[in-house]
Amino acid sequence: MTPEQARLGALTRFATAITVLNVLGHLVLGFEVSVLQTVVCAVTAYIVEITLEIVGAWSENRQPSFLGGRRIINVKFLLP
Repeated sequence: MTPEQARLGALTRFATAITVLNVLGHLVLGFEVSVLQTVVCAVTAYIVEITLEIVGAWSENRQPSFLGGRRIINVKFLLP
């Protein structure tokens, strides 16, 4: 297993665990944060991350790292 595969596997497990814990928190544990607030926070974080990557890639004259592969935005880029 390469270090990149190990890193991707760890990020995938972490993202899955956070998602499951968040859903359980809202459904069972009674988190007081609204679901809409959680979604808005996640979408805002993704937009900021993509925007900063575009600005960084533009300033360094390179292609943004989320472009590539078969999808428009690479899921591996958004996992961290």
